[in-house]
Amino acid sequence: MSKDEAASFHVDVIEMYSARQRRSFLSAAASELNVEERVLKKDMGAALLRLEALVDDQLRQDLGPGTRPEPEIDEPSRRAALAFLRRPDLFGQILADFEALGVVGEQSNKLVAYLAATSRKLDHPLAVLIQSSSAAGTSCLSRP
Repeated sequence: MSKDEAASFHVDVIEMYSARQRRSFLSAAASELNVEERVLKKDMGAALLRLEALVDDQLRQDLGPGTRPEPEIDEPSRRAALAFLRRPDLFGQILADFEALGVVGEQSNKLVAYLAATSRKLDHPLAVLIQSSSAAGTSCLSRP
């Protein structure tokens, strides 16, 4: 951060997503530049939002239409996939597959996670927030 008056400046390296590092930076920069922390905090927030927008724009440009061809599926695989989706016991089969992988219990949570994962190709994919006590298996459930 810099201040035009008398060429004051403060240089540091911080992780913008670390509240502790931002607080420390703001305190030091405010003292060095003789500016109120709230002013610097507002500027830092605006800078972070702008940087996030630039990253999003670059990602959209890099991953935009035409950069990666849609995978093609052969007709037998397509028919098998559609037959699977039309099964009357679809949810039961999904749960059985989870159990075969070693994920037991929490049937409704497994189905919600499955639906969220399969929504990834939609215009507005679903998101899941996993909240639990420590050592309850949330890491296993959220692993890609």
